Amino acid sequence: MTAYLPRSIREKGRKTLLMMQVFNTVTFAFSFGEVILLLALFYGASDTQMAFMFAGIHLCALASITAPYFFKNRDNSAVWFMFWFIRSLICLSYLLLPFIEDAEIRIFMLIGIYYLFMLFKSIGGSAWLPAVRVLSTERERPEFISDIFNVIHVLLIFATLVSYLFLEIRVFGSELSNFHALIIIGVISGLLASYQLNKLPPTGMVDDASMSETLSVFKQMLKNSTQVKIMLICMLQTAAMILLAYSISFFRNIMELKSEKIILLTLFGLISATLCTKFISISAGRINAWSILLIGNISMGIGAVIFAFSPEVDAKYFYFFIPLMIFIFAGRSAAMTIFSQMQADSMTEGKSLQNTIIYQLCTAVAGLSVLLFITCLEYYPDIRLMGSNNYSVIFLTSAVLCIAVCFTSYRVHYKHKLAINIALISPQNIYMMYRLQRLRVEEDSGRKNHIMEGFLREGSQISKQLMDDYLKTSDVRKRYAALRCIVDNPNMDFYPQILVEALSSESPIQIEAITALGFLDTTQDKGPLLTLYKEGDNYQKAIVIKTLLRLGHKFEVDEVLDVYKAIVTNRMRLHIIIGAIEVKRHDIIEAILRYELDKKPDAIWTRAIFHYTLEVYDRRLAMVEIFDEESALPGHGIEILIDYMDNSLPFPDEQISKLQALFIQKNIDEINALFRQEKLPEWMIAYSVESALGLLFLHCQNKEQSENKS
Repeated sequence: MTAYLPRSIREKGRKTLLMMQVFNTVTFAFSFGEVILLLALFYGASDTQMAFMFAGIHLCALASITAPYFFKNRDNSAVWFMFWFIRSLICLSYLLLPFIEDAEIRIFMLIGIYYLFMLFKSIGGSAWLPAVRVLSTERERPEFISDIFNVIHVLLIFATLVSYLFLEIRVFGSELSNFHALIIIGVISGLLASYQLNKLPPTGMVDDASMSETLSVFKQMLKNSTQVKIMLICMLQTAAMILLAYSISFFRNIMELKSEKIILLTLFGLISATLCTKFISISAGRINAWSILLIGNISMGIGAVIFAFSPEVDAKYFYFFIPLMIFIFAGRSAAMTIFSQMQADSMTEGKSLQNTIIYQLCTAVAGLSVLLFITCLEYYPDIRLMGSNNYSVIFLTSAVLCIAVCFTSYRVHYKHKLAINIALISPQNIYMMYRLQRLRVEEDSGRKNHIMEGFLREGSQISKQLMDDYLKTSDVRKRYAALRCIVDNPNMDFYPQILVEALSSESPIQIEAITALGFLDTTQDKGPLLTLYKEGDNYQKAIVIKTLLRLGHKFEVDEVLDVYKAIVTNRMRLHIIIGAIEVKRHDIIEAILRYELDKKPDAIWTRAIFHYTLEVYDRRLAMVEIFDEESALPGHGIEILIDYMDNSLPFPDEQISKLQALFIQKNIDEINALFRQEKLPEWMIAYSVESALGLLFLHCQNKEQSENKS
């Protein structure tokens, strides 16, 4: 049964789980991870015994099949706390190993303690993914899981640095004493992690603990293609990572590096892993998970091949392996982070614990397979001599498994989108994703909206994703912002969402949606817009005319003018004017100008109508300057006009002085008389200084254009 928690409880629970992860990571580093592996090598563990260690976490996953019996009718978090508490105390048993004299028995005792620790971890840890699922929504989950892995990697860096200092400086004397000191720190951290688990809210419980229920869920998963692929990748990737872990044995047994040097290499790797996880957190699901999984496994595969062909070098080549470990850890971090997210997202509602158990069993199968493989290599030592070093076959097998994961990821993902998703990992897109992440903490909503509109106007792949998100949201303000910015980021992929908005007569942003359609591909189906033009009101028709003109539709002048006349407000009339301007429909603009001049509008609208009219000739700025100069100093506007159109003026030189005087006097009747005398078109009758300047400039422009054509 899944627990449903309110937002405030979920947020508090996520903080508690992150704090638990802080202490749990320290426990992992000192009581389970590399410290214990190096302790096993310190006691002289063989490659086969190390195979048991490397595969231990996965082999013990078999115990998770019993988890439903422990979780039945109990809160998942409470059971998790109990197992984590006992698990922490088990680690104290490592301190008893020095009292065992027989070296072989000591190794097997260490492996036994390790496996007992793993058994409790596997059973209790079955609650981890269900808890993550309950404490986060589907939208919150990618970032939450990335945050968890960020915490893990940062704390692992800290713990690895502490391990290095302990073993390098020998804080507590001998190497063994420092191993024991680190283990004790791990035990204390484990108890603190248990305390945090005890503070978690209820995260659900198991109603049916029977084996048949788990089997039933498994059968359902086999029918789900996505879950089948995830199970397959789970086995392949787990086996690849176990085999790649033999890099520790390579460093210790071939290069003969000291424990502190191996830990230092791990430290460099963890830093790169942290940066990689931070990048995934910043991307917040914008880059397809399958693409990141593929890239992560390519990185691990290349690293495994380099290890396979590395000769048996000594410790002086230590620095060569630093960039290699950085490369491998970054790939492993990407693969692990994304794969955890994919597992959480793929779980069946109400059956998340059973899903977790089945995924853990897949890792157990991988662990058993690796163990059998290593055992076979022990029985057939000649195979191990085939490569450049004693571990070449192991590393090459890891590389093959990584390739298999890549192939599966490629086959699963939409091939035509794979290149697009990989292209997202470019400096421009990464920087933009970082800026988007930083913008979340911006408190000024006005500034935030302004910056977001800037993002929408960029031509990057991320801005297109953001545009798509904004167009699909229920937030009207965001949809409005997206429609305003479509001119800078046009894409026919947005056509369906925009068309729905454009055809909705109830939408408060219908005008913007209809306008946006005009910036998309001119080959789009114009049928819906033509229907809206026929059935819509005059306001809607004005917007549709503007858009259809942009899309190349041929309107008759009278048809457009009829709609223009039927509109009451100049604000809405501007849509028709703008549409005609953009496609250079001189005939429509001239018809509108004649209609407006007959009404003798005031100076503000007169200037505006001439601004738009002259824009068809690309002379709008000149018209603006003429009007502005006239407003500043009466009579100065005609002087600027004469400067611009000296060769196209219809008046003889002796009339120009008179014309200037008439403009200074604002004698409109005499100006019109001059217009008639010089045979300007009959409809060009001025009623104000502004209209006179506009008509004269337009006439000169037409004359100049005719002369240029001839």
